[in-house]
Amino acid sequence: MPREQRGLCLSAARSYLFNLLLSERVRQDNWTHYLAGDVLMLAGSRSQFSLHEDDADWFNSSAADELMKLVNPIEQRLREADIHISGTLCGFGESPLSATALELETAVFRSEQALVDGLCRQGVEQARRPLRAMPKQLKWQFKSEKLQLSFVLPTGSYATVLLRELVEC
Repeated sequence: MPREQRGLCLSAARSYLFNLLLSERVRQDNWTHYLAGDVLMLAGSRSQFSLHEDDADWFNSSAADELMKLVNPIEQRLREADIHISGTLCGFGESPLSATALELETAVFRSEQALVDGLCRQGVEQARRPLRAMPKQLKWQFKSEKLQLSFVLPTGSYATVLLRELVEC
């Protein structure tokens, strides 16, 4: 297949797997709250850091979860969109995830292992992307009884998805 078409197919496969993971995290209601072993990304950069099991356990295991989320600096930075939980763009290389986050990802990708293996065989390098996209320069106005929106999204995000989420909200 021509190189451009091959690249498009590989990107589509990675996006499909990423969306499976994101869908499961949304279903479990943990896409905006980190799990032990998650990898977080600094907003507006590719900078990332891992949360080890000990980093998350101090508040995830207690009955006072909601109170602890208020005083936890990582949760505060997540609320302020200074950092984001990341998801895998599948490819070759060892996962930086551990603990609960790795268990969840492994379970999600288990049914699509042939696709994951195919991406590795094609030489696609594993990468990470934030699980959420924050629109910038959001402006809106009504014109002739129609809502007009303008915004900027990060690479890899789609305006149609943002609009769907706004309408469903």
